[in-house]
Amino acid sequence: MKYAFIQLNRRVWPISVQCRVLRVSVSGYHEQLARRADIAQRRHLSDEALLVHISAVSPETPYTPVTR
Repeated sequence: MKYAFIQLNRRVWPISVQCRVLRVSVSGYHEQLARRADIAQRRHLSDEALLVHISAVSPETPYTPVTR
């Protein structure tokens, strides 16, 4: 929650000041950003791998989104 606040207000106040006031380390903030980026990248790769697998299992059936 604190890191989200820092991220939202990074252009209003310096990150170091926000970290000091919220009693979190600057390195912890940057580590959290790196973790989120890593998770997003792995999720993206997982989605691509799933699409490859689905295409291999049913190549004759094109993907058609269902509308309701």
